[in-house]
Amino acid sequence: MILVINTNGIKHCLGIYQTDTYEVSESDHLAGESSDMYEKCWEVVNNKRRDILCEIDKFLEKNQIKLSNITKIAVYQGPGSFTSLRVGIAIANTLGWSLNIPVIGVKGTKYNQELSILDIIIKSKKITSINKLSHFDKPVEPYYETSLK
Repeated sequence: MILVINTNGIKHCLGIYQTDTYEVSESDHLAGESSDMYEKCWEVVNNKRRDILCEIDKFLEKNQIKLSNITKIAVYQGPGSFTSLRVGIAIANTLGWSLNIPVIGVKGTKYNQELSILDIIIKSKKITSINKLSHFDKPVEPYYETSLK
C-alpha cells in the first residue's frame, strides 16, 4: 500500500493507494477516482499543521489500515509554501525511515498547484525505480521554484 501526503498550502490531503505498484489506468485518472484508493482532504485552520499526524492516524484507522501495511510513501515536494512543504516532507521522511520503506518526492510545475492524490500517484509513475525499492534509501528534500530573470 502506498501512503500519499500533500501538505501544500491551506488544503492538506492524504491518500492510500492499495496496490504496491504505480499502475494507475488513464480511465481512473479521467474519472478522478480509483476503487483501490482512499482520499481525505481538509483545510488547515489557524495554522494547525501539527494536526497532520492525528489526521494520518484517524485516516488509517477509519479505513482499517495498519501503519505496518504501508509499503511506500509518495509526498508532494513542491513548489509551494515553505512551512507546509517542510511539515509534510518531514513526516513522510520520518515514517519512511522508521518503517524502513521507500519515500518518493513528487514535484509540481507551479507554486500552489492543486494536485489530487491520484495526480501525485500518476506523476510518480515516471520514477520507475520506486517499484524496485524495498527500503528507505534517502530523504526527500523540498523543491522551491526560483524565478531568476
